[in-house]
Amino acid sequence: MTRQSGFTLVETLLVVVIAGMAVVAIAGAIDVARRGAESARRAEAMGVYTGLVVEWWRESVEGLTADDIAPTTVGKYELSGFSLAPLGAPGGSGRAIRWRLGREGSGPWRLEYAESGTPSWTFELDGVDEAWFAAGPLGDPLRKPRSRIDRPLQVPSRILLVLVDERGERSFIAVPRGREAPIIDWAENVDD
Repeated sequence: MTRQSGFTLVETLLVVVIAGMAVVAIAGAIDVARRGAESARRAEAMGVYTGLVVEWWRESVEGLTADDIAPTTVGKYELSGFSLAPLGAPGGSGRAIRWRLGREGSGPWRLEYAESGTPSWTFELDGVDEAWFAAGPLGDPLRKPRSRIDRPLQVPSRILLVLVDERGERSFIAVPRGREAPIIDWAENVDD
């Protein structure tokens, strides 16, 4: 019996199976590379967005000033006071602001901003394991001369936003300019 030249059915099936496995492996590698590039783009955008949010936080906190209606308070997860640089108001017009850190269960940390008691926006801090506010030593107390307020009005000399993630602890510092504001005699506007 003479053998004809060509491939047997088994040889053909073997080549098809090997080619299919190569296509699956190449498609998987392409998908991993595509997901890695997308993740890098997302991380870069998140880094830029986080940097922008931190700058917004710093700008509004640096505008904090001593005020008897909305005194500056700094808690572990909430920071509030009267800012001459609120994010949603024209420059130079002050408003009461509040920054709040929080999370629901094991969800992502959120940073919420509110002006005059109305929440303006919330930003999710993806990848952050822990977050808190801290205040540095109090500077010289500011007093409102001849007003009805007996206690000194104080603004911390520095306020920190601390974020902890896989890279470690990062602190963002804001130095309120309100401590350096001139003391004004408000007596003519106060009814005694």
